[in-house]
Amino acid sequence: MSRRPSSKKPQYRSDGSFVSKSGSGGDVTGPGLWVTGVRGKERICVAETYEVLEALVEELYPGAQEEYRKMKDAWRTAQQQTEGGKEAEREAENDDDEEEDIEKQVAKELAGLATARKGRTKKLANLIVNHQTNIDCIMWFSLLPPIDPTAITLHLLNKIKSTGFSGLRYVQRLTPASYSCPATLEDIVTLVQTKLYPPVFNQGRAVRFKVLHHSVHNASLDRDVLIRTLATSVPQDQGHFVDLSDNAEVIISVRLLRNVASFSLLPGKEYVDLLKFNVPLLTAEVRVQNSNEKAEGEGGESSSRAGAAVSAKMEAKEAVVGM
Repeated sequence: MSRRPSSKKPQYRSDGSFVSKSGSGGDVTGPGLWVTGVRGKERICVAETYEVLEALVEELYPGAQEEYRKMKDAWRTAQQQTEGGKEAEREAENDDDEEEDIEKQVAKELAGLATARKGRTKKLANLIVNHQTNIDCIMWFSLLPPIDPTAITLHLLNKIKSTGFSGLRYVQRLTPASYSCPATLEDIVTLVQTKLYPPVFNQGRAVRFKVLHHSVHNASLDRDVLIRTLATSVPQDQGHFVDLSDNAEVIISVRLLRNVASFSLLPGKEYVDLLKFNVPLLTAEVRVQNSNEKAEGEGGESSSRAGAAVSAKMEAKEAVVGM
């Protein structure tokens, strides 16, 4: 028996980003960051990624977190006042009714205590929110405006390249996502042509590009068909062409998870220089380079000291002969 197509329309936020209702364990849509990590260490990966990203947000977007929290607090206060007003109206209407029995009063008091406890333990509003994917090794972090997922990822990786320190012991790879949509060809073409491509491919010059594809738990879109669709959706009148080598200027990154497709445009040169955003490989390479430079420096100093000693001995010998 064939399955009837769903009649439910895709849901979108006010900013146009797609909201997943796939039952994947959490909302894995909108701007954000894919994080792959070591199996069995996902909880540590999430904690470390939170810590690193929050520090970067304070560095790149100072005051943005606090401003967002104030806005959310004001919204919650308004909601509570609205609910309080409705409760007062209900109580006024029931003034002439008989008093509630003891059991109802106790239940009401317990509900009030539970609400108060929930309010005390509620996590501070955050521009960075982790959502469960229910898939081993794969984590998703929603990044709310003004955070740019690609910019913050590049900043982090360049810091790792310069310092050799990541703070991410169990994270394997980072993949930013600027947009997302339902994983259908129609929705994908609409998204890339209206939002993803214009800032790069409508600048009046030819761009070398290639498509980077990754899919998890999605059997509805054929890989070759999707890659060909993304390539042919690039404007055809400006001389853009596919370059499968490491010389591609722009990488169209597409990642499928169940019924959600997420996209970003990555700078090709930095993608290669930063070892395809592989955190442990990048960290290891920097440390090896630093170790080699240190060894060369120490070797040079030893050679200089040995040369100075030889020169001193020759000068002393010449002085003795001349006496």
